[in-house]
Amino acid sequence: MKIIILHNDSCCFRLKNGKEITLKGHHEINELSNADFNALLAEYPHLKIWEEKGFITFNDKKQDNLKADNAMNDEKKEIERNEKAVNQAVETVKKATEKK
Repeated sequence: MKIIILHNDSCCFRLKNGKEITLKGHHEINELSNADFNALLAEYPHLKIWEEKGFITFNDKKQDNLKADNAMNDEKKEIERNEKAVNQAVETVKKATEKK
């Protein structure tokens, strides 16, 4: 599943097979199947130029979910490392004060 975000007004594209693909504009999310997405780019290659110029954004839903999951896992690991460091510091201070 691919996501297309069109930053300007809505527009409609007619593919050679007769299918029409309408993209909602003004930053609305448009979800397309991989086949429709590939056909759209093959028949309208100027969309790649639109992406380069910032008029349109292409995202892969699975890829975005993976990035979000990785970021969440990284954040959890960082929290665990911080908690472990705090616990080690507390233990070190306790040992140091017990020796006196």
